[in-house]
Amino acid sequence: MGLPKFWETVGRVFGRPGFNTQLMHIGLCRVKSLLNYPECQPGGKELEAKMEEAVLYAQKDYGMGNVRTMQQFLDFAGIDMEKMTIAGNLKWCSKGEDPPMPGWSYATVL
Repeated sequence: MGLPKFWETVGRVFGRPGFNTQLMHIGLCRVKSLLNYPECQPGGKELEAKMEEAVLYAQKDYGMGNVRTMQQFLDFAGIDMEKMTIAGNLKWCSKGEDPPMPGWSYATVL
């Protein structure tokens, strides 16, 4: 849609390629860690030893919750972590159609 995304860097916004702060790198790796990206798990190639504590800090308290499993979320979102792909047609996201959640409708939350 052409709108800025949370993963875009300050460098892109201000026209300075490669300009990232350590905090942005830690924040992105923390999100990736919560979503089970292997490169940001303990021992992963992006999770440097010096930032491991910051990335993993209080994930039990500020993590993904326990309403559904991570796999249920990934299936719902159409994300395949093994193949590193997403489903091409998520009408609930792109067209505003009701998501595939039993008993839930956009009409009930408007």
